[in-house]
Amino acid sequence: MKAYKKILFVFVAVLTGMISFSSLRVKAQPSITWEKLYGYPYSDEGAYDVCESGDGNFFVVGSSGNSFSSSRIYVLKINQFGDTLWTRKYNAGHYAYGVTATIEYGCVLTGYGIDSLYIMKLDFKGNIVWQKFYPTTAICFDIQRVSDGGYIACGYNLFKGYFMKVDSIGNLKWEQNYTVSNQMGFASCLEAIDGGYIAGGTVRDPDTAKTEILKVDINGNTIWERRFKILNGGATITNILKLNKKYIIFGNSNSIYFSILTLEGYPKFIYIFNDIGREGLLSANVIDENKFVYTSQIFPQTGDTMYVRNWSSDSSGTILSEKFYRTRGYMALHNILPLKNNDIIFAGIFKPVPNSNDDYSYIIRTDSSLNSKPNHVNLINESIPEEFNLYQNYPNPFNPSTNIKFDIIKAGFVEIKIYDTKGKLIQTLLNKNLNVGSYQVKFLSYKLSSGIYFYELIFNNKIVSAKKMLLLK
Repeated sequence: MKAYKKILFVFVAVLTGMISFSSLRVKAQPSITWEKLYGYPYSDEGAYDVCESGDGNFFVVGSSGNSFSSSRIYVLKINQFGDTLWTRKYNAGHYAYGVTATIEYGCVLTGYGIDSLYIMKLDFKGNIVWQKFYPTTAICFDIQRVSDGGYIACGYNLFKGYFMKVDSIGNLKWEQNYTVSNQMGFASCLEAIDGGYIAGGTVRDPDTAKTEILKVDINGNTIWERRFKILNGGATITNILKLNKKYIIFGNSNSIYFSILTLEGYPKFIYIFNDIGREGLLSANVIDENKFVYTSQIFPQTGDTMYVRNWSSDSSGTILSEKFYRTRGYMALHNILPLKNNDIIFAGIFKPVPNSNDDYSYIIRTDSSLNSKPNHVNLINESIPEEFNLYQNYPNPFNPSTNIKFDIIKAGFVEIKIYDTKGKLIQTLLNKNLNVGSYQVKFLSYKLSSGIYFYELIFNNKIVSAKKMLLLK
């Protein structure tokens, strides 16, 4: 997020009766950046959506559990530093895919139920205010609070598009199922600029995927419907958002694209990004009229590594910044939340062990340039140590994790590397610039077998110290 300064014009009356304006430069709230994992080994928890609570905290929703029947709604509340305030789980056989804030600092969420669709309202402590169940097989992926105090939600119902509205206490006002010869579904919805509601998704018409944009009035009656292809292939919409007095859609075709629409839903401008190979957009959002932010997955054709790419562009498609996250497991950031101080929150899932039930909620808070500080490096003392030091890991022996503490006496580039007894590099645990102080980093050993391993501290490309540790499984 981009740091900025606001100009505040203050009306000043002077003794002479003359009126002047003076400008005061007010600094924006500084960026607060971090990366954190939430959960515990094999808890199989993952985040799908995030919203700001209105009191400076955040609600993160998703699922916990490894089967449809046993999975439960997972709600995590964190503060601005990513610290957990509370965690709650509700209703076996249910998932949460979408969340929106309430004016009472609580939230309303929806998603999937094994026996029926649900919408649930929580207060700021996580207590259930109300929950309603609707006799339909629909799944909703997005929910938004609208100006009359009610909520709209959208998704799909088997092969049909699904759009609904409830009042402020969850009573159903209307629901619509949209049937086509093949299949149809919605991923994103909003309150229209000129009244009514809009949902965006994809439709097979009849056998080629096209964008689907539908506008309804406040009673759910269709006002207009727009469908169009991007390039020569199919097209989907991941997000539809407001852009000044227009709309913007983001999605996937043969490549990732965005399109600016008129109020009537017609494409006014389409930009198609260069295809970098096997990349799919998961989510996008608008920072301002000339800056958009994206998160996508990249699966190379060879090897066992995948990437998550967080990136931003201007309204002409020029890339402004990008960050790559590499893993041999699995990672997906499903939602992007821009903040008022220009920070950005990305929320999703991280699986360190491929093909396992070892999922964590993974949340990143970046600045406007998408920079963040990984949470696994903790500054534990800012005083200047007497000398460089690498301490014995604790606990030792360990399984599956251990802490490595070290001291650095001047600012510089620090690396922590893990080796096996044959000298093979197992993992670069840390590689970043750090200031003076004492630090602690956590090492996770899920993919390793029992045995002796070595870890070394490297400062400005020079080895400072090395020690051995014992993993017992």
